[in-house]
Amino acid sequence: MRLTGILIFFAVLCLPALQTWTREVPAFTIDENRKLADIPTLAQFADPVNGYAAIERYFDDHYGLRDILIRLKTQIDFSVFDTSDRVHIGKDDWLFYRSVLDVEKPATERFFAANAAQVTVGIQSLATGLKARNQTLVLMPNFLGDVFYREDLPRDIPRLPQPGSFQEATQTWKALPGLIYIDSQAILWQLKQHRQIFHKTDFHWNSPAAFEVARAMVDEIGKDSGRPGATWDHPLKFEARPYIGRESDFLPLFRQPDELGLFVVPTWDMAAVTYRKDDGIFEYVSTKANPDSHTLPSLCVVGDSFMDAFLETGYTSYFSHVYRVRWKGAETLPTALAQFPHECRYVLVEFIETQAAAFTSLMNGARNLPLQ
Repeated sequence: MRLTGILIFFAVLCLPALQTWTREVPAFTIDENRKLADIPTLAQFADPVNGYAAIERYFDDHYGLRDILIRLKTQIDFSVFDTSDRVHIGKDDWLFYRSVLDVEKPATERFFAANAAQVTVGIQSLATGLKARNQTLVLMPNFLGDVFYREDLPRDIPRLPQPGSFQEATQTWKALPGLIYIDSQAILWQLKQHRQIFHKTDFHWNSPAAFEVARAMVDEIGKDSGRPGATWDHPLKFEARPYIGRESDFLPLFRQPDELGLFVVPTWDMAAVTYRKDDGIFEYVSTKANPDSHTLPSLCVVGDSFMDAFLETGYTSYFSHVYRVRWKGAETLPTALAQFPHECRYVLVEFIETQAAAFTSLMNGARNLPLQ
């Protein structure tokens, strides 16, 4: 009996080596968002310490059964102990990125506790500077899902002040003159009383929620342009379908948690707008094929991934053109403002509450504008 146990233990120890040589077990590759170590080269052994370190890195990334063993451990932690080193597991199957709740949101709180007044002054100066160019700033700060679903958060998240310094700052921005403020938080709070507004397995709001915010934005711009009544005229239709969001797909499990997500069903003429993608700094440029007297002036956008859902709402069908730029760092806003065409009468700056690049840029205010 003792010998049998020793042999079984020895066989288990040999399995990774056998898998490395034979690759008999199908691979369960993991999306690690990094490049795995390459096979060491002879040149690296000119320094033996460096060479052996390279061998160790390669082995750690490629030994047999590695991905299966990682998935097994993660699956046990997730399914048995309700824990994960990548996400917080909330009530009712809600997932929240640990990096966001543990690191990024506390960083936002610290930043606005120290710099809220400077950001507000910057926003006001940017709005004034844009007005001098015959453009209007449209400001759209967006809150993350944990704000709306606090009752579903686990107990082990950092406890931040409520309301936080970012939220207090947004209350000040609402009253600033010379700009259009889109109060997405108020829209979503009201909407949450009727249906789900964020995906459970994804970081983002769902497209029916984005639809309502896009509708409010278009109507506000229409009102500013002198349009009587509501500009947005296509109805909301949505459906539920199986969905695995990035917070779930990101986990190295054997089976990712899924959900019935809500998605917009188009009710507008999709052929009325054409798109030119990856045009210089612009992720896309939309063009309305047959603009008329009811078409709004061109819109220029600097936004993050929350703006992606806007493409599923039909918002581009109300503007002559939409020029879309994605946040990639603090230099994004000045670069965009230098290249936005003069035909843009409205400049939308959209950002989520952890978009640090936006905070720095907005604090710089009119200094983001190119010299005339």
